[in-house]
Amino acid sequence: MKMKLETENEFVRGTVSGAISATAICLFSELFEAIGLAKHCWLYLAGQPIMNFNHGFLPTVFAILLHLGIGSFWGVISAFLFSKVFTDRYYLLKGIVIGFAIFFLHFGLLNQTFHYRPALRADLLTLFIFFLSYLLYGGLTAFLLRKLPLDDPS
Repeated sequence: MKMKLETENEFVRGTVSGAISATAICLFSELFEAIGLAKHCWLYLAGQPIMNFNHGFLPTVFAILLHLGIGSFWGVISAFLFSKVFTDRYYLLKGIVIGFAIFFLHFGLLNQTFHYRPALRADLLTLFIFFLSYLLYGGLTAFLLRKLPLDDPS
């Protein structure tokens, strides 16, 4: 008998939840960049590890795809955490904590790996906006995971 780790359609639920949440935080950061409070948006963060990101058409499309992929990846990780490790109790708080952990991993431990300009770490307002967006990502992903159906449509 072959045991499968996925029991509650975590991959599809996590992918969809993560992609929706990634879209939401992208719009969130784009808004703050458009009004001049943030110097960078999520497209910069997604594109910079792979290329020197600029706002041209092809780099933007590529950065959007990267951002959705990364958001989906963390959504799948979150889905497995919620189905295998966590209870449903305080799920929003747990999602926010996951968002905080991803923020710390992203900007704390992997900052140089992702080739971010050193000035980004000195821009506290932009970092705070990204911090809030990570909390939004975690909370929204947890909410969507709870609301998406568990059954497999096939």
